[in-house]
Amino acid sequence: MLEVIMKKIYVNFFLKKTRLDVTVVEDINSKYFPVFQTYLETKNFEANKIKEFITNFKKYLKSKVATKKNDVVKYSFIVKDSLYKSLKFVNQTLTFDVPSNTVDQQVWKEVKNKLEEQKESSTYELINSNIYLYETINNDVVKSYSTFPWNKQALKLNINQGLFVITKDTWLAKIINIIKECNLKLDALLLESQALSANLEEKDKAKYLFHFDWNALVVNGSMNAKTFFYEKSNIDFKNFVNYLSKELNKSKEDTILLLEAVVANWKVYQVLNDETEGYKAYRLVISLFDQAIHKVKAFLDQNNQKVDELVLNCKNSEIFMDRFNKLYPEMNVAILDDNVSTLFNIPNSLLGIINLLNPEKINCEDMVNTLNNLPEYKPKSFWNKLFSWILPSQRAQK
Repeated sequence: MLEVIMKKIYVNFFLKKTRLDVTVVEDINSKYFPVFQTYLETKNFEANKIKEFITNFKKYLKSKVATKKNDVVKYSFIVKDSLYKSLKFVNQTLTFDVPSNTVDQQVWKEVKNKLEEQKESSTYELINSNIYLYETINNDVVKSYSTFPWNKQALKLNINQGLFVITKDTWLAKIINIIKECNLKLDALLLESQALSANLEEKDKAKYLFHFDWNALVVNGSMNAKTFFYEKSNIDFKNFVNYLSKELNKSKEDTILLLEAVVANWKVYQVLNDETEGYKAYRLVISLFDQAIHKVKAFLDQNNQKVDELVLNCKNSEIFMDRFNKLYPEMNVAILDDNVSTLFNIPNSLLGIINLLNPEKINCEDMVNTLNNLPEYKPKSFWNKLFSWILPSQRAQK
């Protein structure tokens, strides 16, 4: 009998500021090979063009890549955290009665119905939700679980979950609906920081991803690859460049080129002490990065967050690592490993998606930590007043 060889294909849509990137990866014995890439310009939202693009892509995929009936194709969608100001993270607790004093099928049915109701809203589009902690309550005894506590004794059941939502009038919400209209089922719909966090090793520790891309500063706390903590501050990069160009009496274009050169050669400028424009730009960049670090540290401390490890992901990771070590040497800070990403020539965000779509690859410990509610944090500093480069985060309240 001939052995039927089944392909495992991962298709990822990545929504960026002006384009929709599509990457097709084949999994061959847990080795990942990019087999096709394409993109669609999305400067102007045109539903018909997006539908046509997706329809043509599906035809190509079926005729050239996933050609056999038994081939498995998993679709995912990633969106950059910095794209939408209306993006909100909701951290909430749902409570259910347990009539039989045993968490059974009836309780599960009520939970499932409630979770389905969350998807129906006239105002918001649910991007994704995840339950990160279950709590059984029996009089004064509270026990915590990372998975649904089947057959456990309880009077009440608490479900702690995090939800990402966005207003329905955004391009993201419209594109998601177009994908549904094209009969394309998404197996995962995540923010970039969520996808990146899925690469963090799970060792019964609270892991926090520090993600900085000049447009936004994001801190994503997760356990068992599920977000329980999220803070985002948008950065007014144009304002920063305008200020620096005036200080140096240079054009905006030349200022950006100088910034890129300074960041790329930061170790050289670190040992200088002169009045050159490059050194001035370096000092300003370092001050900006330091304020980002102080903001993150103050927020975590204010909310009593136990940070076992803070993992950096940004083009400037080495600079941030150096500044964290100087400002807060007691913190355990690491840089996100990109060895596998470099080896297979696919982004870490896509690797994270693959990890999530293959649960057996994630070492999920039964991790139960006390998670605090996250109040609004509004720092006031010279930098906020001078640049307003960090805009107030938009957090949905419970």
